[in-house]
Amino acid sequence: MNQYLPNCLGSCGISADAFGIDVIDPAREYPTTSGFIDDRPSDELPNSVDESLKIPALCSDGSNDFPNSFCSKPQYPFGDGRDQGDKFDAARLFSAVFNPAPGEVLTMMQDLPHGEIADKPAWARRRAMIQEWWEMIKSQAARWNIQVNPIASYLATGYNNGELPDACFIEGKVRSLGEVIMESSMIMAMTQFSASAPLMGWTEKNDRLRVASMPGVLKSMESTALSADYAELKRKSIEVGRIFDRAISAEVIFSTGHRCNFRLGNITCYDNGILHPSNGRGSRLCNLPAGEVCMVPSNAEGKLPHVIEGGLVVYSVRNKQIVDIEGDEPVAMERRAYFDLDPSRRNIAEFAVGINDWASGTSPATVEAEKAHGIHWAYGRDKHIPGGKVGAEHFLSPEFVVHQDIVYARDRSIICSKLIMKLKDGTHYVLIENGKLLI
Repeated sequence: MNQYLPNCLGSCGISADAFGIDVIDPAREYPTTSGFIDDRPSDELPNSVDESLKIPALCSDGSNDFPNSFCSKPQYPFGDGRDQGDKFDAARLFSAVFNPAPGEVLTMMQDLPHGEIADKPAWARRRAMIQEWWEMIKSQAARWNIQVNPIASYLATGYNNGELPDACFIEGKVRSLGEVIMESSMIMAMTQFSASAPLMGWTEKNDRLRVASMPGVLKSMESTALSADYAELKRKSIEVGRIFDRAISAEVIFSTGHRCNFRLGNITCYDNGILHPSNGRGSRLCNLPAGEVCMVPSNAEGKLPHVIEGGLVVYSVRNKQIVDIEGDEPVAMERRAYFDLDPSRRNIAEFAVGINDWASGTSPATVEAEKAHGIHWAYGRDKHIPGGKVGAEHFLSPEFVVHQDIVYARDRSIICSKLIMKLKDGTHYVLIENGKLLI
C-alpha cells in the first residue's frame, strides 16, 4: 500500500481506512486555388474544391444520428453560442457524445495525486469539476434509463498514457479498476495524466465500452471547445478524413522554415466526439474536447521544431524515428537524455489535423490546443491507434511508456505555415495555410 495514500485520499474525501516519402520540392512555389495545388497553368486551375471531397451537412435533414436539437444550423449543444451566456450543461454534452441506450452503465473516472506526484490547483479544480458534471448527469439518469455509478478514483500514473493501476476507490472502498471498466458501457475519464491509450486497450476487451477521455480538461473549456457543434465536427471530420484517405503523404512547412514529410496510408481515424451505439465496432474512444483527424504515419522524414521550457529544439527524423536533437542548450541536451532513456520514445506515433473552430490554440491543455486549427504529431506508443505497432510492452520500463503530442495550432509560437497533401492521383491539396484550415 502506498505510504502517501492516506493523505491523498483524505484530501479527496475518501477514508484512509478503506481501501499517431514523397518530398515536395522546397524551392518551388505552388499555385493554389481553393486549397488545391496543381501542375496546370494558373488560368486552367479549377475554381472550386473537388466536389468528390465534399459531403452534405449530415444533420440538415434531421438525421436521427443526432438528437433533433442538434440538427438545425447553426446550432450549438448549449444554446445559440457562447456569446449568449448560456450555462454549460454536462448532461447535454453527455447526451450529444454518447446518445445512451436504456440499460447502459456510466462510470466517471479521475486520477489522484500521491507521493511525489504533487497536487496542482488546476488538478484540484478538475476534481471539483467532475463532481459537478457527475451531479448534472446523475440528475438526468432516469430520463435515459441508465445507471450512473459513483465516481471511480485511482492513483495517478505520473505520466501520459502509462498503464493504469489495478485498484481504484469508489465511495471509500477498494475495487478492481479492471472489473469496474468491464462492468461499464460508457466511461468519462477526467484526469491529470492521459489515460487514452490504456482505455483504448480496454475497448478491445469490452465490446460494449465507449470512452470519452479528457486529460487536462479545464473549466474554461466549457465555454470554448466543449461547446462546439458536434454535428458540424462530424461533417468536417469526414471531409478532412476523405482527403487523408486520398493522400499518400503530408508535407508540413513550419513557420520556422523547417519541414517534415509524413508518409500516410494507414487507417484514418476520426476524433469527432461521437460515440453513439450506432457506431458499432467503429470508433469507441474520443478525446474531449473533440475535433481532430489523425493517422499513424507509415514513415516520416525531415525536421520537427519544438519550443519547450523556453528553448527551441529541432528533432531530426528519419525512417519514422527521432535520430538527432539540436537547438538551444541546455534544453537540447535534456531532450537527448530523455529520448536516450528508451528508444521506443523515438517512434513518430501520430500525425493529426485539428478541426474544432472553438478550440483555443493557446490553451495550456494539450487536449484542447491539439483540436484547434493546425497540426500535431506525437512520439512514443502508437499501438492504441489503428495501424500502430509500438505498445507499452516495447518500452524498457512501465515508467518510460509515453504518447506525447506536440502541437502547432493557430496563435502558438510555431504554427503550420502550410500543410500540403499529395494525393494518389498526382495532384496536391493545401489543407492548412498560415495556421488556418481551408475546409
